[in-house]
Amino acid sequence: MVVFGGLWDVAIAVFVVLVLAKYANVAVKKGLSMIAAGGLLVLLAGASGALLTVADSAVVGLSTGLLNLFAVIGWIVLLIGVLMAAIELVKK
Repeated sequence: MVVFGGLWDVAIAVFVVLVLAKYANVAVKKGLSMIAAGGLLVLLAGASGALLTVADSAVVGLSTGLLNLFAVIGWIVLLIGVLMAAIELVKK
């Protein structure tokens, strides 16, 4: 179910996971930092997508490019962070 929009929901879920990991005292520092950075980039992509409601064509073109750029980079950083966290947890 989409509440705010696909990318906003993903960013909120990432931040909830970070809060729960902090609450559970998970000793994974590097992986969680990368996950937080990926969450911020996905949130930035969602904010760029919010600009699509503006009627100016130049702003719509710019925001579409930013949406794609930040979404792809955010997903890559999230994937790297999750893999780093998994590796750190398996090593312990």
